Amino acid sequence: MLKKIKKREYFPFILLGFMVLIMHLLMTGGWGDDDGFSKVKLDNTLLDYLVNEYFTWSSRGIIELCAVLFSKLNFLIWSIFNTIIYTSIGVMLSKLLVKNNNREMNYFIAGMMIIYPFYHMATAGWVATCANYLYPFVCLIYCLLTIKKFFENKKILWYEYLFYAIALLYASSMQQVAVIMTMLFAFLAVYIIANKLSYHHIISISLIVNVAQAINAIICPGNKLRTLEESVRYFPMFAEFTLFDKLNIGFYTTMISFLTSFDAIFLMFISLLFLTIMFKYRDYKLGFVAIIPFLIWLIFMPIRALLKSPYGNLISENKFASFIVDVIKIGYIESIPSETLWLSLALLIISLLILYSVIRAFDKPETMAVLFILVTGFISRVLMGFSPTVYASSYRTFIFMYFSLIIALIILLNKWLPQLREKKIFTHLFVVVCAFSYMLNIFKIVSLP
Repeated sequence: MLKKIKKREYFPFILLGFMVLIMHLLMTGGWGDDDGFSKVKLDNTLLDYLVNEYFTWSSRGIIELCAVLFSKLNFLIWSIFNTIIYTSIGVMLSKLLVKNNNREMNYFIAGMMIIYPFYHMATAGWVATCANYLYPFVCLIYCLLTIKKFFENKKILWYEYLFYAIALLYASSMQQVAVIMTMLFAFLAVYIIANKLSYHHIISISLIVNVAQAINAIICPGNKLRTLEESVRYFPMFAEFTLFDKLNIGFYTTMISFLTSFDAIFLMFISLLFLTIMFKYRDYKLGFVAIIPFLIWLIFMPIRALLKSPYGNLISENKFASFIVDVIKIGYIESIPSETLWLSLALLIISLLILYSVIRAFDKPETMAVLFILVTGFISRVLMGFSPTVYASSYRTFIFMYFSLIIALIILLNKWLPQLREKKIFTHLFVVVCAFSYMLNIFKIVSLP
């Protein structure tokens, strides 16, 4: 019986669910924003609370309602529920993207779900952060799966329309996702019309809903008041910044994070880009272009790690090292954007090198789709430059960027898995990174309140 289960293509996700449940059993709830949500009463004052939130704090009424309801659950019950939700992402990504080698590919997908730094979902309290970031992403993937059915001319049952509507409303309540989905449905509409494919009105309806949600976020009185309050609390100089300054902040904080921290997903992406280009072209010049971001990371990451060690003061004695420290601090400490244009220019060159490698690594039919996925994921993080909590919100705002990289990785693996299977070094490296990332997740979780 056990042997039969192990041979099934979705067995990797059973293992994933077990490992994620262990992480959840080590968590403690009832702190951060979870504590505040748990105190909201579920009576006739709940509607008053949500209306008051809209006019004084946030446009995410649907999300806040769910955060209140989930915070009332026993934390163990919520942990089991959240484990199922997180594991379902892997299953849906497999259904959405995997064509061949299903079982083997599912192991890689499950591995990448383990690599994701899940402890980021604790930054405002487990329940609150998951409700605001993880669940909108789950709803986004569900919407994409439903749209895929339309393209494949599969029958959509009535309850699937209902689930789609709920997922669409929930996902678009989150500003970052509303922007992603607006771009996505606009892209799909243009693609369908340009290629004279069968058009379904659900594309137009979904686009209108997301545009409406984005407009609602802009005009919401609560969002404006919240921005003013958080500017004073977290980033006093934020009010003085121009539109370009805010774009600049969003850009360099994103890039600096990837290039100076142990970011396993980004490193796997860069490594696979390099291997793909070498498989495809056997050209060391192209390979060198693809590996430049990794070489930069090799310089910056160890110095950032040393900063937190007892030997951190020794770095200031070395001019080159102290220069790198100054660069790193710009990405993590509030700074004046107009004084960092030189850094943004350097980071822009690195970004263009990555985009060039992506274009060379993927075949023509895939290139536009992958570029769109990566660019929308990147934009979702750059948009944080328009929030005074760009630093205070910590890494939770990177979730959509991370999963855009994971999706690009899955598409690459779909194509190059046979060649990678022969080069066992990638598989061994992947297993080591998975094991290290899982232990890091465990360590970070038990270190939390």
